[in-house]
Amino acid sequence: MDGFKPGMKGKMGDVAHDGVSFTIFTGDQIPTTNTHGTGCTLSSEIDSGLSRGRPIPNAVAEAKVYLADTLSHSFPLGEGHPPANHIFGWWTGDGAKGTDGAARSVNREST
Repeated sequence: MDGFKPGMKGKMGDVAHDGVSFTIFTGDQIPTTNTHGTGCTLSSEIDSGLSRGRPIPNAVAEAKVYLADTLSHSFPLGEGHPPANHIFGWWTGDGAKGTDGAARSVNREST
């Protein structure tokens, strides 16, 4: 798994390899500095999907959607780069409102 910016403003991407082929994932970049722990969140969610029997591309795609949701519902907490909001689905306090309320999707293409 490796991240990249595909040269399109406002977009982000990741590349995953399952031992046979590469899969490229692209999506919208979330405008936030609340990014503490995003690598751990992504890897934990991928592992969770794999433990439920999901193929690698599906586990990665689902994890990226979850991570995008935690980022779009994040709010300032403390100093520096605050964490993403992992409880956005359960807690609807004033600070937990999403930045745009949009559903997230991830585009996937295999090579």
